[in-house]
Amino acid sequence: MHAAFRFTAIIGLFISFMIALPPKTAHAGFFDRVQDIYYAPEKLNEIEQQYKEANEALSQQLEQSRQHAESIARKQEELAESNSQLMEQNTSLQTELEQIKQEKAALKHKLVTAGIVMASLLLGYIAAIRIWRFLSWRRHRNLGERGVSG
Repeated sequence: MHAAFRFTAIIGLFISFMIALPPKTAHAGFFDRVQDIYYAPEKLNEIEQQYKEANEALSQQLEQSRQHAESIARKQEELAESNSQLMEQNTSLQTELEQIKQEKAALKHKLVTAGIVMASLLLGYIAAIRIWRFLSWRRHRNLGERGVSG
């Protein structure tokens, strides 16, 4: 509350000082006015020259900005095209990777199956030889007790 009152008081004092101070008046005589009229065309030409220079500078800046915007647009199009190509390449590489993984898994399955079959055949061969030797031993043992002549 006090802050609002102080702020209002300060603004009131400032406005009262501004009203109390008289504005400065310009004292131009007849000769000053004649000189201003006499030099007005030179000042006009000078202002016109400054306007032309400023206008030319702005047009150059505008042209440079347009060229820069065009180059940025071309670069953006190139990057978009490159991006789409890379996305297609990425997709094809991912597909190829999946195929390779599937082929690797199939090869691994075939190798495991072949190993199991080979081990089974080897064990079957060993078992067959053992059975054959056992049967042969039994047959010869029976023959040995009876003798060769009978």
